[in-house]
Amino acid sequence: MRVDTTNKPEIIPTLYFSLFPDAEDFTSVEGRLSTFDKMLRQAVQRLLPAGQCLVQQAQRNFGVSAAVAQKGNLDPIQQLFVDKIREYRTKSVGGKLVDATAETETALKDSLANLERAYGAKGVDMTQFPTLNFTDPELVWPGLTPEQVVKMNEAVDAAEEAEAAQQAAAQEPPKYDPWEGL
Repeated sequence: MRVDTTNKPEIIPTLYFSLFPDAEDFTSVEGRLSTFDKMLRQAVQRLLPAGQCLVQQAQRNFGVSAAVAQKGNLDPIQQLFVDKIREYRTKSVGGKLVDATAETETALKDSLANLERAYGAKGVDMTQFPTLNFTDPELVWPGLTPEQVVKMNEAVDAAEEAEAAQQAAAQEPPKYDPWEGL
């Protein structure tokens, strides 16, 4: 059995013209080229902002990577600073003053001796930070006998226990009774 396709309506052009109403004749070669040209222009116009964004990101990444690559080469002033820090680190290993002259050493000894005499700190290393040990003093109730203090502490403990029980009862959810309201 043979199907007759001569009277069959053209579905593709109808669908195309419903999507692109200002398109030219779809069936002619010129219409197809101009339609393809318009579609290509629309696609390029839609993709152009994304392309510009990609170009901008590539430029930024190139700028950052160039700065990172140059980070190893310091300018002369930075290099001098880094060299001085390294030199100081090697000189200060002994724990003494760095590049101290005899005059500086004698001035330090004189000032430490003066501090020992002024504060009576013989045999104490004045160059170290002191260790501080603080203890809280025991608080006493003025004018109360020991029996009164015990009674008062018992009353305070009982009041705290009652308050804790009251808070626990307030936080306890009510018991569920399935037969309630029947």
